[in-house]
Amino acid sequence: METVYTMPGQAHRMFINVIHACPNACLFCVDFKGDTFYGFDLKRGHPATAEQIITAMDRFPRLLEVTEVYFCGIGEPLLCYDVVVESAIRLRALFARQVMMAVNTSGTFYRWNPRVDFAEHFDLIQVSLNAENEEKYNQICQPKFRGAYRTLMTFLRHLRRFIDESSSSCRVELSVMDTSEVEFLPEKERGRCDIPKPDLDACGRIAEEFGWPLKAKCLMKDCEREEWRLFAEATRSR
Repeated sequence: METVYTMPGQAHRMFINVIHACPNACLFCVDFKGDTFYGFDLKRGHPATAEQIITAMDRFPRLLEVTEVYFCGIGEPLLCYDVVVESAIRLRALFARQVMMAVNTSGTFYRWNPRVDFAEHFDLIQVSLNAENEEKYNQICQPKFRGAYRTLMTFLRHLRRFIDESSSSCRVELSVMDTSEVEFLPEKERGRCDIPKPDLDACGRIAEEFGWPLKAKCLMKDCEREEWRLFAEATRSR
């Protein structure tokens, strides 16, 4: 499993793949689209340790071009809560300049580890909302435990309170995935006639209640193609 990767046209962004495990099995997830992601192997292997993350980051070519670091792979990074926090702290010291540190989470880790103090180590937290209610969430995100949407809402309330009380400068964005471009869904989902779609207006109202913006994301396009292997190889060797 590769720990550090990038994406085409985004040399200024570095992504950290912590673990290939998630409490959800979202119908749009790139986990179901192939063995690699833009040529990088983000699946096979054990969860990364903080030492492995720092070592991989330090060795990655063109590190001086990086201005944004995202803990965001094929999996829920905050299942490895302490690893993420330790890595974020150490990465701050690795860069000789200000780098925007972000984490992408479904919030479902909160069921097992109800903490939000990780926020004090990040500039941006991106939380996947993906639906306006529990029924729709279950259809889109296909969680592996009951009450996942309620867990997400509890996490968001706790996070809002923590940021307010700590006067943290950390920004939070909620997001939904636009599933309307059916041809870019995993192949097993494309033939469905009942693909659920989030109500963007309703999701926007939820985001507004928390005082955070809502971002609509597009599906990843062709990230599983074999020819991306050359991109990954070139990136590693620069």
